[in-house]
Amino acid sequence: MKELESAKIGHLSIAASSTIGTYVLPRVLARFRNNNPGVKVSLFVNNTEQVSEAVADMRYSLGFIEGPLHIKGLTATRFREDDLLPVVAAWHRLADATAIKPGDIDDEPLLMREVGSGTRELVAAVLEDLGVQQGSIMEFGNTEAIKQAAIHGGGIAWLPSISITDEVANDVLIPLPCAQLTLRRTLSIVRRAAVPDGPAERELLSLLG
Repeated sequence: MKELESAKIGHLSIAASSTIGTYVLPRVLARFRNNNPGVKVSLFVNNTEQVSEAVADMRYSLGFIEGPLHIKGLTATRFREDDLLPVVAAWHRLADATAIKPGDIDDEPLLMREVGSGTRELVAAVLEDLGVQQGSIMEFGNTEAIKQAAIHGGGIAWLPSISITDEVANDVLIPLPCAQLTLRRTLSIVRRAAVPDGPAERELLSLLG
């Protein structure tokens, strides 16, 4: 009973990378706040590298990342999978293609997250493995900015499927028909090793579903 009550007050301070912080956690945090109106909630959104460093430095009790964990002293626990779809504007030269090969995007302008982003790391590694000749890269600090640039014809973007449901349904953004360019990534919870979750953290995680 005492532990249950302790989750109703205090401060829940967490960090998340862009997709999770924008499209996954707001719904979960709203439910958490309704159950725990006395708990102050803080969410820091940045890239995977910055989130991991912030948890390691004890600035946040939990982190949620979209890329590999590279920092010692932290543990990563998978909580869901996420698809990154290669998309273009409706008038892009590849928008009407029924099938393409990785080489068909050689030298095409690319819209990417900044260095340090888990998404950037994954996309760059896959393009290198496939032998794709990367065109000019325009960097953005968040998913929404990349989406808007893609809608307006700025180039090819890899965007989380959860972020473009309406745009794809309305043919504003067109997924490229190439299985090799459609990427699946693991979304993970990061913690400091050997540090147990508190009552507030446990309740939040139970709501992830």
